[in-house]
Amino acid sequence: MSSDLRLAEHFPRSKGCEKQAQTFFECFTVNGQQGISDDVNLALTECKQEMSAYDSCMKFALQKYPAKVSRAGAAYRRRES
Repeated sequence: MSSDLRLAEHFPRSKGCEKQAQTFFECFTVNGQQGISDDVNLALTECKQEMSAYDSCMKFALQKYPAKVSRAGAAYRRRES
């Protein structure tokens, strides 16, 4: 088992990779119920192949559909007195 498995920064985005994301998310959900043992996330280990396909697809999808950065709405901005 490898302890260096972790979710990518693009998680849980799926635009452009809906099929791969769905497959990975389903695997992650089912295996995530087992929890974490000895600092190794069992769900990521069990879903390594699905996560790899999802991450590979997202590399291209993020170029085509970059993340949108938006400014917080007025209700969430702090007012200075």
